[in-house]
Formats: sequence, C-alpha cells, structure tokens
Amino acid sequence: MSVDYHAIPSLDEEMARAFIEGDLDALTVAIPSQRIATKLRFAVPKLEPFAKDFAALAARTGMTEAEARRRFSYIELDWRAEEDDGAESYIQIIVQKYGVSLSHGSGGDRLMATLLRIIEALRAEHLHIWDPQRGDWLPAD
Repeated sequence: MSVDYHAIPSLDEEMARAFIEGDLDALTVAIPSQRIATKLRFAVPKLEPFAKDFAALAARTGMTEAEARRRFSYIELDWRAEEDDGAESYIQIIVQKYGVSLSHGSGGDRLMATLLRIIEALRAEHLHIWDPQRGDWLPAD
C-alpha cells in the first residue's frame, strides 16, 4: 500500500489539484526546490538522492540529453528503513519547481517518525500538505 501527499506554497485546493495533475499553466508560485531538498536531507540524513542517468533517459525516450535534463529536472530523495521494518517501509520524495510529492509505504514506527520530520521540514518552508486520500489539507498539529 502506498500513501501520497503533496506540498505546495498555497492553501488553494485548485492549485493542489493542478499540481497533482501536472497542469503547469495553472501554477504560478515556484518553490526554492534545491534549498528544500537540502533542508529535507538535513532533517533526515538517511534520505538518499537518486542519481539520474540523463544519457540513458534520452536514449530510452528518444529525446536529446538536453531535453531529458529539462524534462527530468526534479530532485528525487529516497529513504528505506532497515530490514526489520518490512518491505513496505520506504519514503520517496519528488521536489519539483512548484511543489513536493511524497509517497510512503505502510512501515512501522521508524517510518512514521521519519515522515513527521519530513512534514515538519516542509512546513518550516511554508508549504501546505494536501492529502488526496482525504481530499483535504493535513492539520497543522
């Protein structure tokens, strides 16, 4: 089971839906993605950046390498718990120009503690967390 959240710099539900659907024309407020990725890694040192092979992506998609770099310019951070937390104990974060997407499995206490640190770091950057499972914003507490 995977659970998703999305963080954007607005409490506008339409903006949240536009971000989730990739409607970039509706999004107007960019976030400092590199700074946010750095702060997330500071909050959770075990977050590992995913290294992209842009040449391979270009070859696989029929794009030029420059096009692949533009298309896949987001920052991906991954976290996995130690073996004893189970196979579903993971967090994947995608930091993009207009917001942050977060997916996680159904792991145990370590996952929940890590998730709370991530949410705190996102809120410290004045991002609001949309929960599409509930169709509402996560409460502030």
